Amino acid sequence: EDMFRNLEGFASFGFPKSHAAAFGLLAYQSAWLKEHHPVEFYCALYNNWPMGFYPPHVFTNDARRHDVEILSPDINVSAALCTVEGGAVRIGLGYVHGVGGAGAEAIMETREEGGLFRSLFDFVHRTGLGSEPVENLIRVGAFGELGLNRRELLWQLGLFGSGLRHRLRAPAAPRQLRLALPTAQDQISLPDLTAFERMAADYEVMNLSPEDHPMSFQRAWLDLAGVSSSQDLRRLSPPQVVATAGLVVCRQRPATAKGIIFLLLEDEHGLANVLVPRQLCEQERERMLVRTSAFLQVAGVLEGHAGAVPMLRATRIDPLQDRATAGLRTPDGKSWG
Repeated sequence: EDMFRNLEGFASFGFPKSHAAAFGLLAYQSAWLKEHHPVEFYCALYNNWPMGFYPPHVFTNDARRHDVEILSPDINVSAALCTVEGGAVRIGLGYVHGVGGAGAEAIMETREEGGLFRSLFDFVHRTGLGSEPVENLIRVGAFGELGLNRRELLWQLGLFGSGLRHRLRAPAAPRQLRLALPTAQDQISLPDLTAFERMAADYEVMNLSPEDHPMSFQRAWLDLAGVSSSQDLRRLSPPQVVATAGLVVCRQRPATAKGIIFLLLEDEHGLANVLVPRQLCEQERERMLVRTSAFLQVAGVLEGHAGAVPMLRATRIDPLQDRATAGLRTPDGKSWG
């Protein structure tokens, strides 16, 4: 009877041998590719997403931590899919919200037929893309080699883009060329977007940022408040009472976990696992925070390390609120603050 109860318990969470063997082989192959061909490995992850456990911004930050550079989309360089460019991965035009695969193919076709794009007007005139995809391409820096910063390009788009149609391609009809009128009065110098604004736009438009992680903008005051980064936690030995904070990458509540919720937090240095006990989850305030907040600050006991990922048992959960995330919104439109 004891043996039967053990087998019955294993059936609630155990893997069949065939599943475990297949999963183990895939894990080994992935680890080998990541070690020996990291650039191609990360490029393949982008091009095969959605797949697996992690959203694009997670393996973007993981790539940076493994010295693989991630390059922003570029209207004169990028393909539709992500590509290997030297020792870096170039994000494809299809990753930009509103452009997609069809818009990316249209840009590439136009580029192949008429050569590189020389200006924003040249791009809009030749591709026929609507205002939303063009604006999103500007916001993620895809026009960065044309000599104007993102804010200046957005201003310029507003001057001649009010008539752009909100669809992929304009009808194949003769276009009116720009008249040879003085434009000096329209060419004003504007400051570029700040690093935080660029990061926020990247996350909103592509669900990743080649440049920065949101938590890097909060690190200074978190250090002063005694809130540890994932890097700090990896240096500590359990058990210790600690506090950490991060972007919630995923939430899991397995049916066999007896009401426990597992959170995975990410900061600019890595990941941290957080176990939220049932007693804490049952409190209304904490239940809402765990289910809905994009950023959390967690106090708890450091119980160990799963490889390089610290594991905490939470005793208190708070929203992470600061001016750095006050107006930021997640890709699904929810407020980050």
